[in-house]
Amino acid sequence: MHMSRRAKLLRLKDRCCTNSVPGQWVAVSDPVIDRGTFRGRSGLTILELLVSITLITVLLAIIVPSVQAAREAARRVQCSNNLKQIGLALHLSSEQESRLPAGWSHLPSSTTAWSWGVRILPFVDQAPLYQQIQFSSPIESEANRAVRSTELALMRCPSDNSPVMFTLYAEEEEEEEEVTDQVAALTIQNPAGLVDLPASNYVGIFGDADPDAVDGRSGTGTFLEERSIGWQDLRQGLSNVMIVSERTARKLPASWLGIRTDGEDAPARLTGFARLGPNHIASDECELASRHCGFINAVFADGHVTQLADAIDQHVYRQMARREP
Repeated sequence: MHMSRRAKLLRLKDRCCTNSVPGQWVAVSDPVIDRGTFRGRSGLTILELLVSITLITVLLAIIVPSVQAAREAARRVQCSNNLKQIGLALHLSSEQESRLPAGWSHLPSSTTAWSWGVRILPFVDQAPLYQQIQFSSPIESEANRAVRSTELALMRCPSDNSPVMFTLYAEEEEEEEEVTDQVAALTIQNPAGLVDLPASNYVGIFGDADPDAVDGRSGTGTFLEERSIGWQDLRQGLSNVMIVSERTARKLPASWLGIRTDGEDAPARLTGFARLGPNHIASDECELASRHCGFINAVFADGHVTQLADAIDQHVYRQMARREP
């Protein structure tokens, strides 16, 4: 038989007053009252959940760009330090050799040419690596296999996350005769891979002309084919002539080791040139460029490193790549 609500309350009052001091109430548990009465709420409402998600999103939008900016700032500093060390190594090398190393030097009776970069290895704490290089053997030989697979952090811009090695392909010859697209599609073959080379982001300055389009000894800069330049040849003044700068691999991969001279854009794998401007959208693939936002780093003949903005005056930019006024 079911009890009415009034009867339940009277029963509760009687129980509370039993064996108690007059004027006081004694808390007594009752399964009728406990069940489902004043139960605490657990979990979040949809509104509270949306507010929480919004706050987290706002915090991430503030924090993540700040962290990325801090990391890029550190990478810029590291890139600048790399060029500073390269500039110092070139000065140390010139004290021993009395001149700067040639941009690239040929191995007689071979298609191999060694880069200016290998000549400074003993001056950047890489003397053991320098001693491993078999200069009398072709660059693609088994004797130089271990050297080809060596990555040098000093020669890599931290902002460029390209592969540590790249394949140098044979230079493609242009067709002299006109052919239809259909025939061309049947006759064109994939270029052959000549050699895998260790990547670098730093190139010697050839001048203001494409090293792949002119005679290698005719450059107006400091790193030329089979030609060593002395500091006294920089008649603009050491502080006005840039000698090494950077180029991202998305333009054209470079190497610190050397080249096969029959490779595609071979001289430009070791050197670069200044023409239209840093990171210029219409520039040749062999020109200077970087992954930094709005500038490239460059080391000058006196050893100082500076940032060259994308908006630099074109005449000033070209003049920096020349030995003489």
